[in-house]
Amino acid sequence: MELAKKYGPYGIMLFLTVAFGGAGFFKLTAGEQVNELFLTLGFPVAFAYVIALCEIAGAAAIWIKPFRFWASLGFIAVCVGIVASFSSQPDALSHMPPAFILGIPAILLAYLSRKEALFLRHRSPA
Repeated sequence: MELAKKYGPYGIMLFLTVAFGGAGFFKLTAGEQVNELFLTLGFPVAFAYVIALCEIAGAAAIWIKPFRFWASLGFIAVCVGIVASFSSQPDALSHMPPAFILGIPAILLAYLSRKEALFLRHRSPA
């Protein structure tokens, strides 16, 4: 049990880094496929690049302890955005599982790292 407490967050971080970092690089390199998807959803193509850069930045920031909580919140926001964006599409249910598969570990990591978050540190009374 001690090993899970000690190394569990690193497993979650690795999973989220691979998933969101890979998604970000895919958005940057896929070209027309991603452009078409974002236009279909009603977003400008530039938004795909903004999301991609945020995903890549979050994948790096999650390994820096003071930024871990905030990167996790960013991943949660991306997952909520996926659910909201696809909710009006005819094939909405086919896009929901990845958002939950990525969102639940992001929520767990945000919870585990909340005490060490930059700007949220609580000072103990002297």
